[in-house]
Parts: sequence; structure tokens; C-alpha cells
Amino acid sequence: MKGRERALASWTGGAIDRLSIQPICMSFAARYCGVRFLEYARDHQVLTDCQLRTARDFGFDVVAVTSDPGREAADLGAAVNWFDDAPPALDDNQPRLSGRDDLDHLRLPDPLGGGRMHECIRGIARLHETVGDDFAVLGWVEGPIAEAVDLYGMGQMMIALYDEPEWCARFFEFIVDMELTYARAQVDAGADMIGVGDAAASLLSVDLYERLVLPAQRALIEGIRAMGVPVRLHICGRIDQLLAGIATLPVSMVDIDRRTDLALARALIPASIPLLGNIDPVADVRVGPRQRVVQRLRECQALVGNRFILGAGCELPPDTNPDHVHGFLDAAMEIAELSQKGSGSGEWT
Repeated sequence: MKGRERALASWTGGAIDRLSIQPICMSFAARYCGVRFLEYARDHQVLTDCQLRTARDFGFDVVAVTSDPGREAADLGAAVNWFDDAPPALDDNQPRLSGRDDLDHLRLPDPLGGGRMHECIRGIARLHETVGDDFAVLGWVEGPIAEAVDLYGMGQMMIALYDEPEWCARFFEFIVDMELTYARAQVDAGADMIGVGDAAASLLSVDLYERLVLPAQRALIEGIRAMGVPVRLHICGRIDQLLAGIATLPVSMVDIDRRTDLALARALIPASIPLLGNIDPVADVRVGPRQRVVQRLRECQALVGNRFILGAGCELPPDTNPDHVHGFLDAAMEIAELSQKGSGSGEWT
């Protein structure tokens, strides 16, 4: 079974020969391939070469064009700090919106206009032309609250959620429109799935999340699904308090970070939706050893069941020992072997 077929089946509940491996792998891919992250984030050819080599060497089923969360904000004119061998970062001292009135002057950027989003789309097109059935191609957009924080700053946005909920709703509407345009361009370029990263959601109360952010997430996810591709949701941090709301979203996969109760996630999120995680990227993968990665993944799979996708709770650290990363494929093969012995079949759904 080739990687793309396995990944697609893992999202839809089809038969698979082993659990799919789909970790978030950016800084590690660059470091493993011996390139500076500055090159990785700026040049789609460097990024895609690193993704292909890493996926082949470690048995991953997905290649992705993620590098940092700042592509959309950069194309809207946000200030970006670049570093030689670390991810670029938006300048917290110069948010794109200095006040709420600035929202009226924002205009949707063209994702094919030669900016950072366009570079990402070039990467998707190159991967789509290159990988065939070997790997699925994962696109990515920022979620409503994550992008709002990128554009307005964390402190100002959190105050706005309390003081100006109607303004926040207008802001989220602009962001959803932008991200749907960006996602459409990625799907047209060949993305098999779109990931939605909405890290700042983990900082919210249940009330703020369900009243203001969840409706915007739903609009974004439903809009992407209408393009004919599944959606992966990734929210960094502890999201126990948000799981009941997340369970109502029409996603095809949910990443569970290490701080979240995996058993609770499985209990609340519909059994038809596969979960990824939630081993610790540092304590389990970076520190290792390789067998610890295998052990922790097997423990997580025992909690989740067969609707499980192998990956760490968040991104693999750049200085992870490559030997530890081989533990993902080791775990996939061990779990498949145990399943085959127990069922007498080499496939399961």
C-alpha cells in the first residue's frame, strides 16, 4: 500500500495495511537535510526537496508545505523578522493592525500574487507533480483566532474578544474569506488535504471559544470541505475544555497535543474521526530513545483504537536524533503485526 492511498484511507475510514504516519515535520526536515531554515522557509524547491527526502527515509505518508504561520500575514503587509536557522516570526512590536479601525482598510491578498502564499502554492504544485501515489500532499491555512493574533497581537486580540465581539466577528469573517481563497488555490495546485492551525484557541474559555471562534472555524472548515478535500485541525496546547465544541466540527482528523487528555479526546470526539498524537515531541521523541517512541505510540493507540494516526503532539524538534524518528515506522509495523495476529487479517479500518 503506497503512502497516498494509506493516508486517504486513514482519513475516510478505509482499509489500511498499517497505521498512517503523519507528523508535523518542518525544522527537523530542514536540519536533517542540512539546509538553513531561512532557505527552507523562503524557497519552495528547498522545502519540497527536504520534505520528499525526509518522508522517504522515515516512512511518512504525507509531505507538507508548512514552514511557519506567517505567510498570510506577510502578504497582508505584516512585519516579519527573519533568522538564519530558525523559523521567521511576526514582529510583535509592529502588528499589521495598530487599531480596530485598520480592519476597514485591509484588502484580501492575492494568493497567486508572488508573495509568501504563492511560494507555498508553488511548493504544492511541485509536490503534486513529483510524488505520484507515494505520498499525500498536505496544504495548510491559519485558523481564525490564530490569524487574528498574527495580525493584531495577542494582548490586543484577547481584549477585543471581551470588549468588541461584533468587531471580532467582522475580523473573523475577513480572515475566513482570505483563508478560503488561499485554500482554494492550494487545492487547485494539488493538495489532498488542508490543515487548519488555530493555536491561540487553546488560551480561550469555553464561552469565548464556542460563542466567537467556533462559528468561524466551522465556516472555514465547511468551506474547505466544499472544495472536495478533507480537513485536519491542529490546536497547540491544552484543549480539554474545547473538545466538546471541536467534536461538532466536520473535520476528518484532529491533532491532540501532549497537554490534552487523549482518553477524554477519544471519548468526546466522534469515533469516526481519527486522532493524531499525543506523544511529547521533546520528552518522547527528541530525548528518546527510539524504543520510547514506539512504546508511547503503542500506549496512545491502545487508548484511541484503530482510528489513530501516528505523530507527535506538535512539531518534531530540529535537533531530534534521526534514529528516534524511525520509531514511528517501528510502531506502525509492530501494531500492524499485533493486529494481524489477533484478527488473522492484514487489514483493518
